[in-house]
Amino acid sequence: MGISINVTFLLASLIVFWIIPAIGIAKKHLVDERFFIRQWLFPMQYWLQLLFERISGNRRIVVRIF
Repeated sequence: MGISINVTFLLASLIVFWIIPAIGIAKKHLVDERFFIRQWLFPMQYWLQLLFERISGNRRIVVRIF
């Protein structure tokens, strides 16, 4: 029973933190040459980076703190 819970948690985490953001990036046709590898290996972090850039007005120190 413990293994099935672990597998379920792993699949849910994969869907929430990788598949959903990757689909969102693909739908918006966001191609960013600066962060291309990060964009596809870590799509949730990439989305958060764009959000924090938008919130802070692209102030680098604020983005790094977030």
